Amino acid sequence: MTEGEAHITAREARQAPGGQRRNLWMLLLLTLVGTCSSIDRSIVSTVTEPVRREFHLSDAQLGLFTGLAFSITYALVVLPAGAIADRVNRRKLMAAALAAWTAATMVTGLVRSYALLLVARMGVGAGESSGQPAVLSSVADLFPASRRSTAIAIYYLSAPLSVLVAGALGALLTADYGWRIAMAAVAFPGLVLSVVLLFSPDIPRVAAIPRESARGSQAPPSFWEVVKFVISQRSLVHVAVGVALATGVSSSLGSFSFSFFLRYHDLSLKKLGLLYGLGSAFLLLVSILGGGLIADRLARRDPTRRLWVIIAVLLVAVPAIIIGLISPSPAVALPGYLFSGVVTGVWFGPAMGTAQNLVTPQMRSRVAAILLVLQNVIGVGLGPTITGVVSDLWRAHTHADGLRFALIVTALVGLWAALHFVLANRTLNRDLARASA
Repeated sequence: MTEGEAHITAREARQAPGGQRRNLWMLLLLTLVGTCSSIDRSIVSTVTEPVRREFHLSDAQLGLFTGLAFSITYALVVLPAGAIADRVNRRKLMAAALAAWTAATMVTGLVRSYALLLVARMGVGAGESSGQPAVLSSVADLFPASRRSTAIAIYYLSAPLSVLVAGALGALLTADYGWRIAMAAVAFPGLVLSVVLLFSPDIPRVAAIPRESARGSQAPPSFWEVVKFVISQRSLVHVAVGVALATGVSSSLGSFSFSFFLRYHDLSLKKLGLLYGLGSAFLLLVSILGGGLIADRLARRDPTRRLWVIIAVLLVAVPAIIIGLISPSPAVALPGYLFSGVVTGVWFGPAMGTAQNLVTPQMRSRVAAILLVLQNVIGVGLGPTITGVVSDLWRAHTHADGLRFALIVTALVGLWAALHFVLANRTLNRDLARASA
């Protein structure tokens, strides 16, 4: 552990905003909020084929629906939402945002045209982006730097929980009752949770507690001061790009997962939902928890080891995914394809924890917002859309379905992401010391 990181740990340990039991309860509640967010975001991947057939969509249009329509409004709203989250009651903001994106998800299952389908999906993006910066900064404020990767990893357990619900339960509901009922059913619990959150305890800001500190008594820096600081932190820039690219890989593979197996392999929607939902949930659970816990343990002596966890997993996952994509056997294809869940899960704790450690407490909500913009525009938005376009172009050129080729190209982007995490390590210790100075 570097001197700067040790300073952060000691200082923030004295600034614990509440008792350990209350903090764990709030972490659980925030994890459930994240689960609702992930379910409402990922349920469209389960229903891609029924939606494609009903609206007669190309793969590019399908990618636009699952990806770019969501990320456009997400990117437009998340930055001002990050600034607002640094100044208002975060608990009330999160409750309002949760109710909004849950309602938009339910509306998505009611529309009768592709244009309105895109508008409803944009509403989901706007609602989720309103609450995410407040959620991430709240998780960061609940625990000191030495435990922050683990705490963020626990929060991101929302990913395997959402895959289980959206994949397994969503597939069963879609097969028996149709995709519209499935979307409404998995979204409804979010409305209930928004009421629970509204009456839960507030989460004090770490930076606002030590009034004897000159930094704590100052007003939060302006947005452009935050941007300037982020750009000057070279390791943070590489972490942000690496996260965006890794998200592009996992989001594209996730968006077209059901389409791929229903087209190329003889699996029913129910069977695929169970196998893919359970398998993805298990691998996500292992990679998220393992990534956070192993990263924090390795970083006790050297903070750069946090990112090496991500690098190692990417170098293993990319070949496994490609083997799954080219295999004609479902018994080989499904386990290989499921490594996309490992790509999704492993970076959550180490990368987001590192990013939060690379900035001052007053910047955390807005830095989280900046990372979310890159992650969602490049990863969630452009990733599936470009994959769909490549698939259509390959079909037009070869007169054969191009989804397999497009997904192979997408998987290779994971190696590009690994390179940025390697580059981030080169200046990480220096940048951590600068953030704590």
